[in-house]
Amino acid sequence: MKIEDIEIVNTLNEIQKINDMIALHQGFGENGSIALDNYQLMREDLLEQLRQLLHTYNLTFSWSINSLAA
Repeated sequence: MKIEDIEIVNTLNEIQKINDMIALHQGFGENGSIALDNYQLMREDLLEQLRQLLHTYNLTFSWSINSLAA
């Protein structure tokens, strides 16, 4: 397994953890809004990282970010 493969899997795992935290903080209403904003920014950064990693395999694509229901 190449290092890029491991990095892709790790990035996907991190995105899932962030998605879980976003879903959790959405249930906090206004009390979780700062944390929610931070987690959403972290997810955007991770998605960009994933895009760059997949580019090493000559893969380009776009995705939309769905709102997570609490």
